[in-house]
Amino acid sequence: MWTLRFGTFLSLLVLPVIALAGIPHTFIQSYDGPSTCLSCHNESSPSPVTIDELVNSIHYQMRSENPNVGIPGAGSHGMLDRACGLRGTNALINYHTSSCGKCHIGKDLPFPDPMTGQPYQAQLDGIDCLICHAEEYDMNNDGIRSSTEVASERVRVGDPDFGEIWHQDRSLEAARTVGGKIKAEQCLRCHEHGLNSCSFKRGAPFTPERDVHAAAGMDCIDCHTVQDHKFARGSRVTDMHGWELPEVEVACANCHGATPHAISVLNDHFEIMMCETCHIPHAAGVERQVWAPTFGITEGPEANVPIYNEETGRYEPYINIQEDEFTPPSYKWFNGQVSFLAEPLADAFAFTNDPPSRDTPGDKIQSFRNLENG
Repeated sequence: MWTLRFGTFLSLLVLPVIALAGIPHTFIQSYDGPSTCLSCHNESSPSPVTIDELVNSIHYQMRSENPNVGIPGAGSHGMLDRACGLRGTNALINYHTSSCGKCHIGKDLPFPDPMTGQPYQAQLDGIDCLICHAEEYDMNNDGIRSSTEVASERVRVGDPDFGEIWHQDRSLEAARTVGGKIKAEQCLRCHEHGLNSCSFKRGAPFTPERDVHAAAGMDCIDCHTVQDHKFARGSRVTDMHGWELPEVEVACANCHGATPHAISVLNDHFEIMMCETCHIPHAAGVERQVWAPTFGITEGPEANVPIYNEETGRYEPYINIQEDEFTPPSYKWFNGQVSFLAEPLADAFAFTNDPPSRDTPGDKIQSFRNLENG
């Protein structure tokens, strides 16, 4: 059984990217996918975009290089080939049968033509600009568009190039809602999986009731800044390791400074503690997930795992969710280095797999939500 530690609570992988803010797109007469967008957002545009930007982004590739992730598992990191500790799966295997493909901006896995190393034209044409840029979007293919539909409602539909895909809203109505700043609601279409409920993944939802930034009306991209369809994110996370702008740090000090408190002794803690350690004192969510067969257990909720779900036709794990929103996290020294099993390490490239300590260079105390998974 693995014990994985998920941190940081406020880490996001927000979605691509900013259109010309404040310019309505009601002039669009038809929408045919990326070709419609690129007919205006070309090299001579005030807001130029190339298809290569999108293809080379994490939101298309579902992976990136991350120097903080070492043995075992050094190399590319992200949803594509690294198991999400919570779900026990990855997109390479579960793109269609689980939820991994629901948030991908392409129609299928991002593997290029093996002869040329370039994407197929059908893959380029299949990129979904509107899932991020449209203020109103129809996730579940019921003809109703809103700003609050989420990827968990997405459905499978037929497609002439790929046989079957997760539904994309390519309607003229959705395209005409493009043009404004990307709002938090647009990011949460997909990231609600981890940040919109106390009962799942992060356990610290981005809602006005639970997050001071949401209460202040801030949007994800106010902190997670964007360059050429690539997003900045924090470096101190243990799972889902994609990191495409490592030179841009997302940190509380970017806005609040290194001495945000009026009391000097509190500022002294900044040298050894992450801000979240004090400022996010509670969390909830999944705390135990059992995948391995439990043939020896005949009674109780963990008997006869995996459990056959007659409704879905799949075998599923036993999941125990901590519903109490005021469960305290655990606290560990952490310098950002981690194994692909989501375990903090003092040195990700040493074979000792030693945990960090207060003597590890670059360490700070950080809060984690525990998950037993195996």
